[in-house]
Amino acid sequence: MTDPRQRVADFWDEHTAAWLAGADPMPHPLPHWFDSYSGVGAGEGGTTDQLAHFLGRSRRS
Repeated sequence: MTDPRQRVADFWDEHTAAWLAGADPMPHPLPHWFDSYSGVGAGEGGTTDQLAHFLGRSRRS
């Protein structure tokens, strides 16, 4: 069984590589994830923004 943290890291690595290569920025299942967020004002999300950067490692060393 794959570690959930590893699966998330793999998903974002693949998505980021495809996005940088010019692929659809919102392939399945990302529209469902995006639609679940309802921020407003400064917290409002958009589809033209860059991918969020997070502090810390997503993979175990």
